[in-house]
Amino acid sequence: MLDILKTFSSGLGASFAKRSEGLLSKLSDSHSSVFYTRLSFEDMSVISGLFDTLEKAIDESRLVQFFHKNQYRLVKPYRVVSFDGYWYLLCEEVIDGRIKTFHIARMKDLCLHEDHFEKDTTLAKRLDKSD
Repeated sequence: MLDILKTFSSGLGASFAKRSEGLLSKLSDSHSSVFYTRLSFEDMSVISGLFDTLEKAIDESRLVQFFHKNQYRLVKPYRVVSFDGYWYLLCEEVIDGRIKTFHIARMKDLCLHEDHFEKDTTLAKRLDKSD
């Protein structure tokens, strides 16, 4: 369990990990466990600034644009999701209408557009049921 907490705290950024290291070490010294688990979490300090923009875009049904894999993307954002400790944007790309996921840590130049979009109600309902 303590290994999970150590991994989780390191994923919240170097500053948080350093502050929690002492406490977790004290707990570790006083308790040994037969269980081992390893969870991966990406460094949230790198992408935390993008979450506010994406949250606003999703709440207000506004388009976002970003640079990803050598091209600019214009998308209709629906959800921010975490798979295996990595954060992704689930969205519909405007150019082809396909539902896609983009790794948030690889997004560059994220900007919120003034243009709004109408959410696909069928997709929104499916996403709500998937929670």
